[in-house]
Amino acid sequence: MSEPSPIHVPEKGIKVSWTLGIVGCLAALLCAGAAIIAPILSSAGQSMQTNTCMDHLRRLSRASFLYAEENGGLLPAEGWDTLLEPYEPDELTYSCPAQRRVDPRSSGYALSKEVDGAVLDKIDNPTRTPLLFDSKATAFGVVADPAEVPRPGRHRNQRANNVAFVDGHVETLNVP
Repeated sequence: MSEPSPIHVPEKGIKVSWTLGIVGCLAALLCAGAAIIAPILSSAGQSMQTNTCMDHLRRLSRASFLYAEENGGLLPAEGWDTLLEPYEPDELTYSCPAQRRVDPRSSGYALSKEVDGAVLDKIDNPTRTPLLFDSKATAFGVVADPAEVPRPGRHRNQRANNVAFVDGHVETLNVP
């Protein structure tokens, strides 16, 4: 018979505690890394929702202008979502992604009552007149007062809402 090889086996208690120490350190590092990365990922997700919402409002604004062009300069009125469908067929465009997270069956956008069925060329100060905006309304195709924005807001950590203006630009405005 051959003799066993001269390998030194440390005491079991020392090896186990050393292994648990390494595992504990690795777990602590992973937790610290997650704590650092989580707010960054959350912020990136909110920023993406804000940008997607702004894109939706731009597309709906363009659809409103196309509608007006084919309807004697009249902007859409109550039920605007149905009126704009031929110009913007993508269903997802009609709802704010931040609102969809709360209630997937709701829109979250409203047409400003200031432009409800108005003649596009007759609107005073189109750069400051809201056309479409983040709204408390949950039904599709709603006309509402632009002062009825969600509070807290839907964007920028619930401090802001998006508004599309009659001239076609979109802004993220802080909630007063």
